[in-house]
Amino acid sequence: MEIIASILGIIQGILVMLNKRSNWIFYILQMIFLIIFSCINHLYGDVLNNSIYLILGFIGFLAWSKKKETNNISSVNNIERMAYISLIIIGTLVLNQILKTTNDPLPLLDSFTTISSLVATYYMIKKKIDTWVIWFINDIFYAIEYFMLPNQALYLFLLNIVWAFMAIGSYINWNRIMKENNNIIKMFYSGTYKVRHEKINEENVLEMLKDDIRSKIVGNVKDTVYASNGVPLKNNKNVMYVGGFYYEKQNKNKSICENVVSEELKQIDRCDLVVANLTKYSAIASITEIIYAAFKQKRIVIFCDPKVTSYEIEGEYWFPILTSKQLNKNIEVKFVNNEEEIINYVNKLREE
Repeated sequence: MEIIASILGIIQGILVMLNKRSNWIFYILQMIFLIIFSCINHLYGDVLNNSIYLILGFIGFLAWSKKKETNNISSVNNIERMAYISLIIIGTLVLNQILKTTNDPLPLLDSFTTISSLVATYYMIKKKIDTWVIWFINDIFYAIEYFMLPNQALYLFLLNIVWAFMAIGSYINWNRIMKENNNIIKMFYSGTYKVRHEKINEENVLEMLKDDIRSKIVGNVKDTVYASNGVPLKNNKNVMYVGGFYYEKQNKNKSICENVVSEELKQIDRCDLVVANLTKYSAIASITEIIYAAFKQKRIVIFCDPKVTSYEIEGEYWFPILTSKQLNKNIEVKFVNNEEEIINYVNKLREE
C-alpha cells in the first residue's frame, strides 16, 4: 500500500510539474491508499490527516477548471506572503505544544511539516507559484525528520529528497508558464456577423462563417465558433474573444439579451484590447461593449469605413463613442477601406 501510494505520488508530482489537471486524480488515489494503509496499522491520526488531503484533492480537481482564463499561474503579493509565513510560524508553535503532550519523538519538526503541507496544498489549488517554495522547504524538513527518527526511515528520507528536486523542477516550469501567460494579449472583437444567427445551425455554421473577418484573424473558422472562452491566435501569443454567438447557441434559445450581454461583458473584463468594427449596419450591442470597455479603461480601437459618412452612421453610435472618449483617453478611431486593412492593423497591434 505504501509503495503504491509513493508511486502514485511521484506520478502526481510529474503531472503537477507539467501543470496538468489530471495530477489531482493521482493525488486523490494516493490519499485513498494512504488512508487504507493507516487504517490497517491503526494510525488514526494519519487517517484524519489524509482524509483532509483527500477532500482537498477533490477541491483541487474542481478548482483547476478547463477555462484557461481562470486557470493562470500567478504569484501572491508581499502582504499575503507575510500572512502565510506568519500562519506557518504560529500554527507550528501551537501544534508543537499539543504534540508535546503525546509520545511524538520530534514534535517541532512534525508540527512544521504538517502546517506547511496544508498551506502548500492550498496554494497548489490556487495555482500560486509560491507553493513550490513552501513544498521545497517542507520536503527538506520532512527528509530531516525521517532521518532523525529513532528507527531511521531511509526509504521515506530518500523519497522526500526526490520530491524536493521535483519541487525545484515544478517551480522552474511554472515560472516559465507564468511568464508566457503574462505576455499574452487578450483581444475582444466587437462587430456584426455577416450571417444572421437564425440561419446558422450545427451543420452549416463552419461554411457560413468561413469568410467572416474574425475567422480570418483567428486563422481557423472552427475556433471562431467556439471562441467564447478565448482561443489562441496564429502566433499563440494572443487570445481573441468574438462575442456571444457561441453562448447563444449553447443556450438553445432565441437571443436572450441579458445573458448574452452579461457573457460578452465578462469577456471584455478578461481582455487587454477591444477592437470594434462599426458600419451603418452595426448592432447597438457594439456600443454597449465600447462604453463598458471605456469605463473599464481598456485600450479600444474603433474601425469605420470612410465611404460611410458620419451622418450615415446614426448619432446613437457617435454620441456614445464621444462619451466613451471622455471616460477613456486611450480610444482610437481609425478609418479603413477594407477588411484587409483591419486584419493588418490588428496584427500590428498584436505585435506591439
